[in-house]
Amino acid sequence: MTRVLHLLNYAGQGGTEQYIRTLLQAMEGQGVQAELACNEAGPLAQWAEARGLPVHSLAMASPFDRGAVKALAALCRDRKIDVIHTHYLRENYIALQAKGKVPDLRVVYTYHILTQNSLAQRVCNRLLSRRQDAVVANCTAGARQLVANGIPQGQIHLIYNAVDPTQWQDPATTLRQEIGAEAGDFVLLFAARLVEGKGHAFLLESLAQLRENTAHPFRLVLAGEGPLRQDLESQTQALGLADRVTFLGFRSDMSNLYHGADLTLCPSESETLSLRHPGAGHPGGGHPRHCDPRPRRGLPGGLRGPGRPGRRPGDRHGRPRPAGPLGGQRAPGGGGDLFRGHPECPDAGPVRGEE
Repeated sequence: MTRVLHLLNYAGQGGTEQYIRTLLQAMEGQGVQAELACNEAGPLAQWAEARGLPVHSLAMASPFDRGAVKALAALCRDRKIDVIHTHYLRENYIALQAKGKVPDLRVVYTYHILTQNSLAQRVCNRLLSRRQDAVVANCTAGARQLVANGIPQGQIHLIYNAVDPTQWQDPATTLRQEIGAEAGDFVLLFAARLVEGKGHAFLLESLAQLRENTAHPFRLVLAGEGPLRQDLESQTQALGLADRVTFLGFRSDMSNLYHGADLTLCPSESETLSLRHPGAGHPGGGHPRHCDPRPRRGLPGGLRGPGRPGRRPGDRHGRPRPAGPLGGQRAPGGGGDLFRGHPECPDAGPVRGEE
């Protein structure tokens, strides 16, 4: 029996959590005893507990939280953990440091978010990679970025995300009826948490331009919940799209949504191989086309991705560039402050990791 501990800062309900659920389900009866440790419990932790899986609370204030390293090492010794599977930079660094205290541990890191590391992070990656057993990239772009981030190429394993086709065979859908779509309406679907980096604001701006360039009726369905919902609803109103955009909130009936849509979208700025790509393209029949309208890809009516001419100086959203060397403001304190503002290591405190 191999004991695997999944280490995650926030055990929520995003794409990474769905990835972990899929792994846990696939490993049942395969000689693997899975456990979960998280800084902040959420829907994934509740799901795991309901299935009888051990769930542990582990405070992780920063990538170099000595208390977290000590507690994780003790947990692994006590639970006789063989493998720690990490999913973000903070947890990966903590696991690699814990391995220094428990040499027989193996550490696996799955790379979920496409982001360029800073010089300080690349140096840390090279130093800590000596303890890394394997790094999983779910697309070729992710594998290339990992090498650029200082991860030795020999450690990287390319394993694409996948879905279980048996879960998508029922073509029944209530989506169009739910949103009140007319027979001729073209239904667009974007399923993602309403957080920074997913590209919702850019998508709404694009649809406002699309409306001026086509007479064909269309509807946008946004499936997902998050802290930006109120802002996005206000933007929808300001752009005059209230009659075209429906906010569904968090949904788990993805087969129903995909079967009811004509086109799925992915305007996210930093996705690797999103779970919606195989979900939208599975071979069950009667499923939507997929479009990725990110930078340098044209959209109907001549639309372009974020970061095109006309934006203010700064990042690709026009926001002023932060001053820190790692994409965030420098803050006094320990080594963990070097990583403030980075997508994989947000500011201190419980933070929901990006998918």
